[in-house]
Amino acid sequence: MASPALRDEFCLYLWRSLEVPGTLYLARDFEHAKAVYAGLIAEGYLVKVVHSATNTEYEMSDGKLSPLHSLSQR
Repeated sequence: MASPALRDEFCLYLWRSLEVPGTLYLARDFEHAKAVYAGLIAEGYLVKVVHSATNTEYEMSDGKLSPLHSLSQR
């Protein structure tokens, strides 16, 4: 089981293009992840969001950050 400190953290991987190495940003909770994701997309970044405790990838659709699938199931 994940520790309480890690339970709500999200990792946001961001980059400008697929040819350029990206950066990792940690968001402390769902609302911060959603806000940072929206801001980065608006600035032209490619963003991948992963919930740390469950290893689930999220995607923004119609203003909502929704789970896609667990990365461990790939």
